[in-house]
Amino acid sequence: MLYELGLLDSEPGVEWELLPELSHQLPSHLAAEYDALLLATSRYIVGSTLADGGDRLALVARLGAGVEAIDLEACTRADILVTSAPDAVRRPMATSAIAFMLALTLRIPQMDRATREGDWGAGTRQLGMGVTGRTLGVVGLGNIGSEVVRLATPFEMEFIAYDPYARRPGAAERTPVEMVGIDELLGRSDIVCITCPLTPETRHLIGARELALMKPTAVLVNTSRGPVVDEAALAAALREGQIFSAGIDVYEHEPEVHPALLELRNAVLAPHIASGSVATRSQMSELAARNLLAGLRGERPPNLLNPQAFGA
Repeated sequence: MLYELGLLDSEPGVEWELLPELSHQLPSHLAAEYDALLLATSRYIVGSTLADGGDRLALVARLGAGVEAIDLEACTRADILVTSAPDAVRRPMATSAIAFMLALTLRIPQMDRATREGDWGAGTRQLGMGVTGRTLGVVGLGNIGSEVVRLATPFEMEFIAYDPYARRPGAAERTPVEMVGIDELLGRSDIVCITCPLTPETRHLIGARELALMKPTAVLVNTSRGPVVDEAALAAALREGQIFSAGIDVYEHEPEVHPALLELRNAVLAPHIASGSVATRSQMSELAARNLLAGLRGERPPNLLNPQAFGA
């Protein structure tokens, strides 16, 4: 298994089992058959059909941080607690964003191909721009976005961010971050890093109009959720040289990738694996299991997303 759930085995009276592959929309009968559901992926939709499917289900626990597929209002109405494990993915997700940023600005994928092809002159013909002195624009200065800024601080970059919900300017502790509008961020940034959650407001936040505002030398990194970026518009911008390159870990219709992206050499692609390390999966499992067990004991889970449902 990719996940360690030993805590569940050590809890008296708790039995668990793996469910077979299910449709995206979780069926209502699960609410009558289980006290809790642990979701290892964000692909499953927890909607009103499940939430209203029975009186037994008390908690839905996510192994990761993204809960856009869970109808929090429906779960709250049904007194179902919903939890996530944000602390487990903060550092890994930020590290992956930094890895994409370095790979793109140093042209590492291009150098890899050139080396395999015996083209030793590529290193002087295709110099990377590097990161020192560049402007990093972070879209979403929350848990992960702030960590991106913190990890990138030694590179001596300028940091700007767009986040209408940021609690305070400079949310990345001790590092100056200038809060700007989305258009200004796109126009000024050498690297745009997207770390915001997927919400109705952020769906297609970056489309053809926004990509046209970026520098032709700029790179874009998306490790948040695929639908935040209009995938077809991004492919067109890369193909036409509107932006220099992009690093993408998430897609609009996973596991499908827009065919145009697959053909582009200036797109570095990964299969939604930014948090995919053994250590991260282990921590995600532990936090999710602790949330789940706390809820089953009648305690308030550490990472409860709908406190209105607790004690209802």
